[in-house]
Amino acid sequence: MVRGVRARAPADGTEWATITLLLIGALFAGVGWLIGVFLLWRSRVWTVGDKLIGTLLWPGGLMTGLAYGAAYLVSEDDGNDFGAVLVIGAILVPVGTAIYLAQRAKHSSTS
Repeated sequence: MVRGVRARAPADGTEWATITLLLIGALFAGVGWLIGVFLLWRSRVWTVGDKLIGTLLWPGGLMTGLAYGAAYLVSEDDGNDFGAVLVIGAILVPVGTAIYLAQRAKHSSTS
């Protein structure tokens, strides 16, 4: 092992709570998502790249997707297909990120 570089640790229950908070934590006044980000960066399971993905790919998790969805539903611009694509992306990106982090944590547990 290179000096000063921490080895990846096996996943425990904290990582699964972290993924859950990143996905739906913003539904709790945004505080849950922030706690999820804190736990993500404190974890030794994920690499820095994984942590950047978990933090920067759609911050706020599904809450922002729901907000975009609500805004799209009440908008009066019926011809805007880009809005529908944005809503779908706002839901799929956080879910995909959660799946990615779960796979990385699972891989960490088996290696």
